[in-house]
Amino acid sequence: MRLTRSLEGVVRDLREPAGLHLPGASPLNRVGLQPYRAELEAFAVRLGDLERPVTAVGLAMVGRFLTDGGSPLYDRSNVDSLPQTVESIRSALEPR
Repeated sequence: MRLTRSLEGVVRDLREPAGLHLPGASPLNRVGLQPYRAELEAFAVRLGDLERPVTAVGLAMVGRFLTDGGSPLYDRSNVDSLPQTVESIRSALEPR
């Protein structure tokens, strides 16, 4: 649930009006992530669905996604890889 809450926090930050945050207050690439907001929201819903089991590998990938500075969430030069990254993680979350 901690990972879900963290991902929901990212989505919440993206919903807030531009200019609400001071520059540099967070390393989150808010501007670059806006086009992917719906994808991140759907990802947070899936992660938070307690009726559907997830794999340990998938959870580890979510953890890296949320904390690694090279993640598309933070690395402005890597933001375009977000759809592929999220899809990879979602796939890894699903038990086989």
